[in-house]
Amino acid sequence: TLLGVFMGSEIADNIYQEEQEVLNVSMNKNSQTTWSMIDEKNNKEVITKIAPTEEITSNFGQQRCKKFNFSMEEGGFIKRGEGYACQNNKTGNWEMLGVELL
Repeated sequence: TLLGVFMGSEIADNIYQEEQEVLNVSMNKNSQTTWSMIDEKNNKEVITKIAPTEEITSNFGQQRCKKFNFSMEEGGFIKRGEGYACQNNKTGNWEMLGVELL
């Protein structure tokens, strides 16, 4: 589930529909959101908090982007990080550019 999207500092090329919805809602609300999902592979609850922190532009001001902080709790372990997402001008979806664990 969300673990694959937010782990490491890799670019998230393949976002599943659920994760795309989480990212879209979080970025569009422009406030912290909290999500709870079951990781079907490990059968554990994953609680994710996403908080947009700064609005920026890319492509010479043509694309809306946001920096965000996140935390993920699974089985009592918490991972924190930050990342960037830009809004696709054609689809309106937010696309993650990458994340970094802190």
